[in-house]
Amino acid sequence: MEELPGLTTALILSAGLAIGGLVKGVTGVGLPLFAVPLVATFLDPRTTVVVVTLIATLFNVIQGITTADPIAVLRRHTLLIVSGLVGTFLGSSAVAVLNTPYLILTIALTVMAFIAYSLLGWKPQIPKAREALLAPVFGFVAGLLGGATSIYGPPLIVYLYCLNLPKREFVSSISVAYIANQVTQISTFYALGLLSWTRLGMALLIGVPILVGFAVGTEVRDRIKQRTFSRFVLAALFLTALNLVRRALTQLL
Repeated sequence: MEELPGLTTALILSAGLAIGGLVKGVTGVGLPLFAVPLVATFLDPRTTVVVVTLIATLFNVIQGITTADPIAVLRRHTLLIVSGLVGTFLGSSAVAVLNTPYLILTIALTVMAFIAYSLLGWKPQIPKAREALLAPVFGFVAGLLGGATSIYGPPLIVYLYCLNLPKREFVSSISVAYIANQVTQISTFYALGLLSWTRLGMALLIGVPILVGFAVGTEVRDRIKQRTFSRFVLAALFLTALNLVRRALTQLL
């Protein structure tokens, strides 16, 4: 039986989860970045991963089907998603031989350089004619990283950012890409016997404060300009890259 948090801890936890929901509502990313360390304060690591994956998948489904046409998104990004699944399989299979901390650190520093150049005025853009060439590259790298570390986001965010998608299409695209990977994760959880009604109940419970922040974030996204939205995405990407650096250094030191 997991130990339930006291009132003060529960309020702090709820506030933090609401902030994660706010970031998710605005940008379509960042929920696990806030949810995992907060939920891990009172649940064991395995339960935390299962619970956060379940609730993150639910919100990805909501954003994937409400912000743009999910069928059109799926058609456009089929190569990105399929190559990501291939990368996930190889990353999971090769996790024992991959030098994971250096892989994480390399991707994190590359992402930080990308953010720095973007803030200095560089406007990266992938023409539609080159999507078929570059989508499998970014998808495969995202899958390789995710298979080895369970962190898929940075390469996917960078790729979709470079497509200069409208706000709603960006959010729908990143959510659909996440769903493909999360379905694989949840299938693995089922095969390992990690899914239970108790854990599903926990996921729905933490989903309440997330939903509050998510609703506010969605409203904020609809009101802000595209340029401001892009800055929010870069900020969320920077926080994700910082978390990758922290994770890599923790393993190396």
